[in-house]
Amino acid sequence: MNISNTKFVVVLILAESDGVIKRYYQMKTEWGIAQLLSLDHFNKASNGYLVGDCCTFGVEVFVIKQTGKLERLSMMKQPPNNTITFQLQNYSKSLSECYTSGVQTIGDSKWELIVYPKGIGAWKYYSLSVFLDLVEAYNLPPKGKVYAEYKFRVKDRLNYENTREITGSYWFTASASRSGKWNFIPLWELQDRSKGYIVNDILRVEADIIVVSNVKLFL
Repeated sequence: MNISNTKFVVVLILAESDGVIKRYYQMKTEWGIAQLLSLDHFNKASNGYLVGDCCTFGVEVFVIKQTGKLERLSMMKQPPNNTITFQLQNYSKSLSECYTSGVQTIGDSKWELIVYPKGIGAWKYYSLSVFLDLVEAYNLPPKGKVYAEYKFRVKDRLNYENTREITGSYWFTASASRSGKWNFIPLWELQDRSKGYIVNDILRVEADIIVVSNVKLFL
C-alpha cells in the first residue's frame, strides 16, 4: 500500500486527570491546562501539530445543568445598629421565668436577647442567665450556619467601673439557635443595693454583636 501521497491529521486529545467538573461563574470565568505541550514537542515537524506555520486548536464542551448555588461567606465587623437592649421594670416583682427583648436585625439576620432574671437550670435562684437567640433559625438550610461574636453587658449605673461584661462566639444553626451565659452574675451581687445593676427596680441588659457572618448567593 502506497501512503507516500496520503495526508494525515494528527489529533491530540487530553482530558483533565482529576475528573472534577469545572464550573464557570461570575468570579471564575476561565479554566484550562497550564502546560498542554512542551514547545519542543509542539514545534517538531514530524509530530504534525504545526503545518505550514499553522495550527488548529479546538475544545469539546459538555454543558451540565446547574444543580446548586454558590455561596460567599463574609464577616462583618461592628455592623450598624448592633446593640440589643433589654429592660425589665419591677424586677423584684417579676414572675415570669424568662423575658425576651424586641427582635432586631443585625447584618442579614434577626436577633433577640433572652433573659432569665432568676436564672435557669442548675443556676436557677443563684445567677442571672442571658442568651442571644437567632430568630427564625428554623429557616436555615440543613447545613446552614450563622456566626456571631457577641458581648453581654450589665452596667453598674452608680459606678461604671463595676460594669460586668462577658464575650462569646458561636455558630448558630437551626438545631442550636441560642448561645449565652448561664451564670452571668450571681443574684446576691446583682441585687446588692450598694451596686447599680438594678436602679429603681429596673434591670437593664445589653448585647453587642461585634462580628456577624453574611452569606451572598450567586446563581
